Amino acid sequence: MSSLDSTDYSLTINLSSSKRDQLANNGFHLFAFRGVDVKGQNAQPVIWKRLDDLYETIPIPLTVRYGAFIGPEDQTYIPGSTSREINLGQEMTVDDNTHVEIIDGPSADAISIHNTGSKTHTAGISEFDSAKNTFSALCASTLIQQALGEFTPTQKIAVIFATASKVVGSVIVRSMADGILVDLTQKHNRTILYDDNGVWKPDSSDGTQVIKANDVLKDYLINSPTFNQPALLPYELKISNRINNLENRVEIIEACLNKQ
Repeated sequence: MSSLDSTDYSLTINLSSSKRDQLANNGFHLFAFRGVDVKGQNAQPVIWKRLDDLYETIPIPLTVRYGAFIGPEDQTYIPGSTSREINLGQEMTVDDNTHVEIIDGPSADAISIHNTGSKTHTAGISEFDSAKNTFSALCASTLIQQALGEFTPTQKIAVIFATASKVVGSVIVRSMADGILVDLTQKHNRTILYDDNGVWKPDSSDGTQVIKANDVLKDYLINSPTFNQPALLPYELKISNRINNLENRVEIIEACLNKQ
């Protein structure tokens, strides 16, 4: 399989013709998010796909062509054009002049992003959308000076029908409507029905979670062992990342002193 091919992971959403018409006639879109494992940073989900043309059968495949991006501090919208293609096992570095370089990374199963400068950036990973010939961000993190974040896409997908005006690339903290999270890790191809009453009915309850309107989406999509607290507001997220990285520096200094 080349890096341009889809994986064998796919989620299919089925609608009745009457439900499809009801959603389409009332201005609903299908929003999709993809899960990410994050090490060393906190992160928030980003709208990965928005489908405006709704059909009775909607396939959502996963791909293995990834990107990484660096942007201004506190960025809440991630344009696809800011991503550079990168593979698992590689690292993107950025300096104070926002010069970006792709090198071999420290983790074979993750995409690493390293801020080698003294400025704070928004950073994260993306997936290539061949239909639109651009990248779509999966998550966004505040990357402070000298910080290293490691990001690994997972096989978890969250889907939500909503009338929100948000677009692909928007950072989202809370769910715009009721939705469902489906894990494709064990069963690679799954089907869910969105019935005429607006209830999500998966092929099996295994590996699924109901998402309620206004739920914190990070709790479903972002697995960050370093940060087990609830999702943070942007300014809280920035402070938390800074504290975490300062603690890491203290540990490194203490280890060096103990060797002397």
